[in-house]
Amino acid sequence: MKERYYRILSLIFALLMVLSCRSDTNPVKKIALFESSGPVMKIGSDSEEMGAGVYDALWTYTVDDRHHVYVADQAHFRVDKFDRDGHYLFSFGGKDHESMKYPGWINTIAVDEQENLLAYCPRERKFLLFSATGQSFKVIDMSDNLKKQQIKKMAFYAGRELLLLGYSGTEGYLLSGYDLETKHYRVFHRDNRRTRPGFTDLLPDFAFDRAGNVYVTDTIAYRVFKYSPAGRSLYTFNKEANRHKIEERDFHVLLRRNKIREIPNYREDWQMLKGASRYFPAIFGIHIDGERVFIWRTDRDKEKKYLVDVYDFGFKYLGTSSYYNSLGHNLAFIKDRLFYMPNIGHEDMEYKSHIGRFSIFNLPHRIDVFQIPGSLFKNSLQGLR
Repeated sequence: MKERYYRILSLIFALLMVLSCRSDTNPVKKIALFESSGPVMKIGSDSEEMGAGVYDALWTYTVDDRHHVYVADQAHFRVDKFDRDGHYLFSFGGKDHESMKYPGWINTIAVDEQENLLAYCPRERKFLLFSATGQSFKVIDMSDNLKKQQIKKMAFYAGRELLLLGYSGTEGYLLSGYDLETKHYRVFHRDNRRTRPGFTDLLPDFAFDRAGNVYVTDTIAYRVFKYSPAGRSLYTFNKEANRHKIEERDFHVLLRRNKIREIPNYREDWQMLKGASRYFPAIFGIHIDGERVFIWRTDRDKEKKYLVDVYDFGFKYLGTSSYYNSLGHNLAFIKDRLFYMPNIGHEDMEYKSHIGRFSIFNLPHRIDVFQIPGSLFKNSLQGLR
């Protein structure tokens, strides 16, 4: 009798353990990522007329320290510059410009402290450096280390040094520092645990704080690596997370406006993914603004918006919000309490139910800019809902 009693207790305990593992041990504190009044500014026009600010699909952009916004116009091979109020200033490049010799240069851009524009040329494995006025540019050769990589994202880090996120078939994803003048090259972080799908990237992301510390996300787990300006490992933040397996419906993508199709020949690439690569990354984006860390999760809410966890510098959890983003290629930009995002969302739930995680819900033609509540940056978030 006593043996049966203990057996029943053991079964109850085991059941409770399973249920506790399936629930979130850290209760979610819902917070507002931006003010409910809507965008404070829009970059790009809803007009169908040709001209600056009219975009068929807006994928590449960046923001400088004075909140000028630089938007790549894929159709016209130029980068348009806007002031902090959203007014068009001028363009770098163009169809009649000498930079047309390097047609892929507008896909990856960065801006330095003097507002010079740097662009990466994937075919020639070179950089183009445009003057701040856009009137001149020069071609900069890359070191042999960089020529072996495909540069996916870049940002000026300290002076003339760049942080470059690249991919190499032999080394996987690398986050490296590169000095444009001396060509000094150093590696902060390597990630070769994930098999790259042939049709897309599931990139790690990076950010850096005012002290020059660098933060990099993992391509598998909910994990953030922190490095000193010298490249020394300082800290690794780990958190339990849900795993989302890549499913057949995830290959249904938006190829043209309101036209949903399967990714061509996706089955062959899908079958090549093994182990952890059969799952999406637990996190795919990171931002540092002031003393706050924002981390994009692969988890979504009922409206299919991705969850965003907010932490302080010590990675103390402060709350969770949600918004649209592109999994594996973070399209958001957060700077000085402003949240920038191309208009990739959609309100029709029936329409969204037919589109997988490898896709966005709308081909963006503008950038919406929202104000992040000041209360999010206070020491206490009491009262936020």
